Amino acid sequence: EDFWEKRSGQTVAVSARGVDFEHAHTGWCSRSRFVVPSQEDIFTRADHCSDRHVLGVKEFSASRCANNYGRLLRTCASSNCSFYWMEIPSSGSSSMEAMLHNFFDADAPPLNASSTEEVEGLRAFAFVRHPVARFVGAYQRTVQYLTQGPPSRPGCVAPELQNLTSLMEPERFRRFVELFVERGPGIVELYSCPETPCLLFGLLSQVWFLNLWPGPLSFIGHVESFGEGVQELAGLIGAELRVPMKKRRKGMRPRPT
Repeated sequence: EDFWEKRSGQTVAVSARGVDFEHAHTGWCSRSRFVVPSQEDIFTRADHCSDRHVLGVKEFSASRCANNYGRLLRTCASSNCSFYWMEIPSSGSSSMEAMLHNFFDADAPPLNASSTEEVEGLRAFAFVRHPVARFVGAYQRTVQYLTQGPPSRPGCVAPELQNLTSLMEPERFRRFVELFVERGPGIVELYSCPETPCLLFGLLSQVWFLNLWPGPLSFIGHVESFGEGVQELAGLIGAELRVPMKKRRKGMRPRPT
């Protein structure tokens, strides 16, 4: 429980419904009162929100990841049927995409927004996961790709990241966490392999992703109670949603991916 997002008070930002959320970081972000210091901001000792950490802006020059981590949805022809899904990797994002893809507004251009005024009237939602389970899962996936995945193209894995693969656990995990604390969000620039360009983004905190949305969130669901959250989300967006299930071995319960 004593982990980054919890220890620094990030659960307040993650768990709040958004509309009525007020935070104590007065003056932290002049363009939006809903943007709060993420754990990565704490790592880098930032004293205000970044003007590059906004929807539609490529924040990391060395990263090949082209995911905007958000999609506009339209559930009917009416003007009040537009919604925005804030995607958070390693928090049920594969299941969410499978469940929502029929509602993606393919004709809508990518949303560029940095202030609350620019998204006024557009209802947004997200799903989050327990931060410890999420980080450990993303770490395990990273190690799996680095040690068991296809051969990486020369130069697409930085030496300081590649060198960790020769270590044994738990030393490898300890050194990896130290590297993450040292680099902050810049850790994603240590990996630019084109086959899985967004691999390291799953390590970044959920508040880091939520801060891409400069307005309030109408709904935040939790992966640990995914089915219940999907039912509540269906009521919000006025659409029938079915939970996609990942195939599991016989005798094991399916779970959201």
